[in-house]
Amino acid sequence: MQDRFFRFLAVFLTALALTSTPLAAQITTAMVSGTIKDIQGGVVLGATVVLVSETKGTRSVPAVTNVAGGYVFPNITADTYTVEVTLEGFHSVTRAGVVMSSGERVSVPVLTVEPGGTHETVNVIAESRMVQVSSGERSFAIATAQSRTCPSTVRRSPA
Repeated sequence: MQDRFFRFLAVFLTALALTSTPLAAQITTAMVSGTIKDIQGGVVLGATVVLVSETKGTRSVPAVTNVAGGYVFPNITADTYTVEVTLEGFHSVTRAGVVMSSGERVSVPVLTVEPGGTHETVNVIAESRMVQVSSGERSFAIATAQSRTCPSTVRRSPA
């Protein structure tokens, strides 16, 4: 009786471990980071950076650049965003078309602010493509139709 209980417990714990492991790998958010510099190449401390969803029109909680001029937005939902940078005494800068997918860690190319009034905005267009450089990991989601056409090692009997 005791031997049967331990066998059942071992099978149960093995099944639990095998089924819960894939759930931990599901990543549904992304991360955006970047650096703000001035026209002389110096980093800018204290600039306010906001992500604006291009599809929903919602604005993120503002991030403020650190002593290295860097900013980070962790846990961003997959969407297309515009990065807006403002700082008193400098022109505002925007960078549209920042596409985020689940699990990505994207570094936005350096955005440069120029001295000037706060009523003017500089739009950055046709800059280099953003590349995930924060890690070597790459993931994406595939549609159900695509998964059905993938080769499989499981043999299926003809229907």
